[in-house]
Amino acid sequence: NTYRTRTFKGYSTGFVASYVIDDEDQDVQGYIGYMPSQSAIYVVFRGSTSIEDWANNLDAVLTDYPRCSGCEVHKGFYK
Repeated sequence: NTYRTRTFKGYSTGFVASYVIDDEDQDVQGYIGYMPSQSAIYVVFRGSTSIEDWANNLDAVLTDYPRCSGCEVHKGFYK
C-alpha cells in the first residue's frame, strides 16, 4: 500500500512528502510535497474508493471558499 508506507515508485520516485492529509471522518487521504527533479510542488489526493466518495464526486455544485475572497470550489470536493 503506497499511501500507508510512503513507498513511491514509477513516476512518483523521488517525491518528498512534506505533509500527510489523513481525515478518516471525511475519508480523505493525500500528500502535499515536492519533486526536486522537477522543481515542482504537488498536492495529491487518493482516488475515490467508497460509495460516499463517489456520492461526493457527483455533488458538482460550486460553493464559496471562505479562505479566498471571491473564490469558489467544487462542493463535493470541499466537503
